Amino acid sequence: MGWMFYHNPVDDVEAEIKRMCTSDSDEMSQFPVYITHHGSTWYVAIKATFKNKVRDNLRYKSDLTGSFIFACEFLTKRSNGEWGYKAIAESSGLTKPHSPLKLINMLSPTTAESALEWRAKCLKNTAMKSRKLLHGDIIEFSKSLSCTDGKTKAYREPPLF
Repeated sequence: MGWMFYHNPVDDVEAEIKRMCTSDSDEMSQFPVYITHHGSTWYVAIKATFKNKVRDNLRYKSDLTGSFIFACEFLTKRSNGEWGYKAIAESSGLTKPHSPLKLINMLSPTTAESALEWRAKCLKNTAMKSRKLLHGDIIEFSKSLSCTDGKTKAYREPPLF
């Protein structure tokens, strides 16, 4: 799916995403159970429930009520007074692996390969962000570092021993 733009800007992005993720029909209902964002990328955990019969061909494991929770990513941007979004379900291959651990832990088990890959990348990024630097730790850069005051600290190859 491509980008969709609103001619009028959206004031409350979270409310608009919640509205887009909520639906109810004779066959199924769905609503967001958790919404968060990382910059202009929004992540949503959506609970879907089949009302009459649990589908056998789904790539998600349903609970006893026939419900499952999947992730959806909303890329958003503002341009020329308009607001736009691109919605991508996790089984379609999400692009930004920055969803928090809380959302990942809410999701139902799946066999969708792209969803599993995205979840693994999110877990890796979460682990990287949770690392704490301790007093005395040394940070090494792979190239010279340029500062905003115009100074450059030259990179030196570490010794081989």
